[in-house]
Amino acid sequence: MPRGNEGEPGEPRGFAFFHAAASRLADKSLRLREGVLLIAAEDGSGRLVDLDGEVSALSTTGMMMLEGALRGGPDEASQALAKTFRAEVGQIRGDMAALLAALECRRLLATPRDGRLKVPSLAGVVCWLVAPFLSLCACAPGRLLRTKAWILLTLACLSMRLFGWPNTVRVWRHATPRREDRRFDHSDGKLLDTIEAVVTGTISSHPCAVSCKERALCCHALARAAGAPSKIVLGVDLVPFAMHCWCECGSRILADRYDGNCDRFTPVIAYS
Repeated sequence: MPRGNEGEPGEPRGFAFFHAAASRLADKSLRLREGVLLIAAEDGSGRLVDLDGEVSALSTTGMMMLEGALRGGPDEASQALAKTFRAEVGQIRGDMAALLAALECRRLLATPRDGRLKVPSLAGVVCWLVAPFLSLCACAPGRLLRTKAWILLTLACLSMRLFGWPNTVRVWRHATPRREDRRFDHSDGKLLDTIEAVVTGTISSHPCAVSCKERALCCHALARAAGAPSKIVLGVDLVPFAMHCWCECGSRILADRYDGNCDRFTPVIAYS
């Protein structure tokens, strides 16, 4: 199963995963929806993870069916599994069709029958309205950091609730100016200390319940505006299943260092 993220290969420990781009077949007959990951554990079972929150467990057999269908299409996968289990192809094909139909109904899979693939969703269009505010917050880096952090956290909270994670992170990656300073020295932590202190303090007094994703988005925007190369990392832990998101700047994790909270999570996607 392919490993990787949105353009850069990843190195997950103990499992592999599909994402929407990697699962797209040459004939485009079946793929995961955008923002959905299929994670295969060492024991052969799987997890279908919607990055907006839903997690579905798959048995070993279900994982074999879905992975085979994503790799070569339902017909080819049915024939291969029939040989493996010494079963009738028709029976395997029927079971697989039921599984795929159920996942499609839950908006975890996409097929050519789904016309919504060809037309951007309303949320995917409206979410770009926050882009000008993100660009403004990146102006004059170092000034009004607390005000900018408050605005960024508010925008992140609203965007996550209205548009979901895939749409939100897409806008933030493109609308926050990249001002990477080649002279930036990761050993000089004064700038990062300031960003971290401001974000942490702003979260403590913010009226919204700020999640790890919103905190990571805010830190990423402020770090990029100040010329510090940073990325948003999404990690998972399979047993028990949990997800976490953080902002990395070099070897440093911003505003999320307490008790090694990120250490238990294996990075699966990095947004730079």
